[in-house]
Amino acid sequence: MKKSTQISLLSAIFGVGLLFCTGCGGSKARPLTAESSAVRPSYTDQASRILAEHTLAQLSQQDQDYRLGPGDVIEVNIFEWELSEKAKTVPVRVSQKGLVSLPMIGDLQASGETVWELKKQIEERLQAGGYIRRPQVSVIIKEFHSKKIAVVGSVRKPAVYVIERNVTTLLDILSLAGGLSDRAGQILYVIRREPSASDGATSAAKPTTVTIDLHELMERCNLSLNMVLRHGDIVSVPQAERFFVYGYVKEPGAFSLTKPTTVLEAIAMAQGVDLEKGSPSYCMLKRRSSSGEEELIPVDLEAIRKGNKPNLYLEPNDIIDVRQTWLKGFGVGMGKIFGGIGMGLGYTLN
Repeated sequence: MKKSTQISLLSAIFGVGLLFCTGCGGSKARPLTAESSAVRPSYTDQASRILAEHTLAQLSQQDQDYRLGPGDVIEVNIFEWELSEKAKTVPVRVSQKGLVSLPMIGDLQASGETVWELKKQIEERLQAGGYIRRPQVSVIIKEFHSKKIAVVGSVRKPAVYVIERNVTTLLDILSLAGGLSDRAGQILYVIRREPSASDGATSAAKPTTVTIDLHELMERCNLSLNMVLRHGDIVSVPQAERFFVYGYVKEPGAFSLTKPTTVLEAIAMAQGVDLEKGSPSYCMLKRRSSSGEEELIPVDLEAIRKGNKPNLYLEPNDIIDVRQTWLKGFGVGMGKIFGGIGMGLGYTLN
């Protein structure tokens, strides 16, 4: 072999080795530690957990008589037995101030009252005013309008839902909305404004946002997160975040983080490592920390498969980079070089 050919060959070999030994500049590598265990963290923060559990005290209101509110339409039946033995029916809507206005009686406070309590008020007014000596009154709810909850985002039927009970729960309202869509992520937000003390309407104060881990609520059945909802709440289900697998896998790309996903599951979604080029024991997990700094976490897929290393759960925007070891890169490079030399030699001989 000529001297120039030897030099070219050595240069190519050195280039291949240099290519696969080069790391990513500007990123901070860190080994796996106890902090990087394979325990999936909950997306429900402590403040949200306390707020959600605090609402469970209101769950008993679900089985209590419905309390009227602004916008509800009721039908009042007054049986005038001593006057004409005919029933008199009066449909009336509860005003925004919570009042109903009836002939001969005037205004009555209806908001916050049950139909039984309102019936007693009407009968007392009729008797006190001398209109009917022994009034017989019934009150029926014809239309429910006062308690509304909006469900938006990745559910099958997003809409504003009117509930016919005093309160409802997250699982109940998600059921009304047809359940989660295929694009739903692992987090749900409940946005709540505190009602004002005067009329019960939501105030203009900054809303409170409660973060609920959907996997913990629905898959692990942690009912302490089944928050009790009330009028004016907004339930928002964002679309799933994404993670990325690239490098020497068979089908690199972006994947939706619709459920808790581990490193091995992510590799399986990318159809596995290309063993002719990639090295399962030489991978990197790129993760953006809360401070914005990019971290590089070494990942040994073979050790994870054997149970010797933790199978980490992915976080939004994680990147798995399946790389080559220097030796495998050297072998691939040599194969290309000698393959080219063999083709050239065969061509020359022919």
